[in-house]
Amino acid sequence: AGSAGVITNNTWGSGCAFVKETLNSLEQHTAYYGNQVNQDRALAQTILNFKEALSTLGNDSKAINSSISHLPNAK
Repeated sequence: AGSAGVITNNTWGSGCAFVKETLNSLEQHTAYYGNQVNQDRALAQTILNFKEALSTLGNDSKAINSSISHLPNAK
């Protein structure tokens, strides 16, 4: 058996395979976190859109209530 970190004719192939596995793992993690970032952006945009829609709804509600209060039979 060789020492850790020592590359010989018998160990270089497995070292290359390990590097490839590490690269594959990093690529998968990069894709996963990239997807998470995209989902976070989409959620943030949804929240902003909801906030804007809620504000519009509030303004419309105030306008409707104001108009109703001027009707002859309004209580």
